[in-house]
Amino acid sequence: MSTPFGINPATLGQSMTTARIPASAAVADLNVPAVAADTSLANTPPAGYSYVGCFTETPGRTLSGVNNTSHGNTQQQCSQFCPKDDYFGVESGMECHCGTIIDTGSQQVLTGCTTPCAGDNKQACGGTSLLSIYKKETQTS
Repeated sequence: MSTPFGINPATLGQSMTTARIPASAAVADLNVPAVAADTSLANTPPAGYSYVGCFTETPGRTLSGVNNTSHGNTQQQCSQFCPKDDYFGVESGMECHCGTIIDTGSQQVLTGCTTPCAGDNKQACGGTSLLSIYKKETQTS
């Protein structure tokens, strides 16, 4: 069975790596199963944080606060580097970014944040031009 755009959902991903889909196509027109988020590496948030998701990097930075690069980078190390910010994000295994908002030009994606952290290869630390973003949880009294 093919969709109106000539894509066979049964073979998608087997024989082709990309599909050119017209901008006018509605998601329902594609007739492909939902894609699950990539869970091969841990996105377990550090204490006091929740995982927001995987986001594209933007030219002005998705998280525009301070940032650093470390060969020992982990999700926990990055959260400690950004204690005053509402968000932190890890990118490309070694980068840590802080910010108070997520840039509106960034888009959330379901896959791609699969680069192991330089300091712990069991944790996911974003991807190439992709950030795994975490949000500080609100304290209730």
